[in-house]
Amino acid sequence: MADHHSNAVRLYVLCGLPFSGKTTLARQLASQLDLVHIEVDAVHQERGLLAARQAIERADWFAAYLRSFRRTARALQRGRSVIFDATSHRREHREQLQRLAKEHGATMTIIYLDVPWEETVRRRAENRRSPARPDVPDQDFDRVVRQFQPPQEQEGAIRYSPGEPVEAWLMKLSENCLKEQL
Repeated sequence: MADHHSNAVRLYVLCGLPFSGKTTLARQLASQLDLVHIEVDAVHQERGLLAARQAIERADWFAAYLRSFRRTARALQRGRSVIFDATSHRREHREQLQRLAKEHGATMTIIYLDVPWEETVRRRAENRRSPARPDVPDQDFDRVVRQFQPPQEQEGAIRYSPGEPVEAWLMKLSENCLKEQL
């Protein structure tokens, strides 16, 4: 299913704590809406940083975001809508993505996975028992939790609660995108 929400190129930015379900949702939306999926963790994986199970250095985070921003810019330039899969845990990160979207004539929509901290801790512990995805070292997890800035009302985020059927939620997303056009 192509991105029928508008004729405009869109940048969907996921926002949520580690283990809130961002990548699961990103994969579903990328498939259903024909979006380019840009995943910061995949950049770490390409560079062999996730296998080490150690905290990722600040310079490596910077490099991964820079590479992800470049990939996003190239896709938007080609007229492709993108889903940006990262915690986007600080407002300044979301503002940078907003500038990138504007620079390429795209509309940005923040998708906030509003999952309680306790649930992300439970999911992380389960993942450590039966790994389904790379782990997040304690230092990185704690830093994101400490620095997390949920989207403010003026950012116009749309909420997604994991477990909500994606098809039904896509209707809300579609309505939100139509309102933006009016």
